[in-house]
Amino acid sequence: NFTLYRMLKNEGYCFIETQLFLVRKLKLEFSNKRMLEFSEQRIISEKVNSIQQMKNEIFNMFDADMFVTDRIYLDSHFDKKTCEKRYKNWLISSFYKNELYKLIYEGDIVGFHFGNFGDVLYTGLLAGIFSKYKNLGLGIAVIQKPVSEAIKRGIRVFKTKISLNNVD
Repeated sequence: NFTLYRMLKNEGYCFIETQLFLVRKLKLEFSNKRMLEFSEQRIISEKVNSIQQMKNEIFNMFDADMFVTDRIYLDSHFDKKTCEKRYKNWLISSFYKNELYKLIYEGDIVGFHFGNFGDVLYTGLLAGIFSKYKNLGLGIAVIQKPVSEAIKRGIRVFKTKISLNNVD
C-alpha cells in the first residue's frame, strides 16, 4: 500500500522493500496446465541480439509508470526518470554476459525477461510486462518462458529475487 508508505515517510520512517530469494529445481511439467498452454501457444519469446535492438524494441516501451514500485523511485531523492535510467544502464552494461528476450503477444512486444543461462542454473535478473499490457494475464510468461528455455537447455535449477513491492 503505497499511500501508507508515503504517510509513514512523511512522519520520518523509511522502509524501501522486502525481497524474496527463490531457488527451485525445475520440473519437466507445470502444475497449472491451462496457464502453461496459454503462455506456450499465444506468447512468443524471441531473443534480442544487439544493444541497438534492445534500445529500439525494449527501451521504447518503458514508460513513467513502469518503475513506481522500484526501491530507487520510492526514495524521495530520486524520480521516475532516474529509475528508468537505472534499468537501461543495467541492461546495457550486462547485456553481453546475459540474455534478453522480448515477449510478443498478438504481434505486440508486451514485456521481456533477462537472465543468465548457465550450465546447470538459470539466474533471472529482471523481467516485466509493460504498463500498457498489465492485468491481461500475460505475467505468467515472465516466469514460464525462461523456465521453458532453461529446461530445453538441460538446466534444472531456477534462481531469482522478487521485490514484494511488485506482488499484488
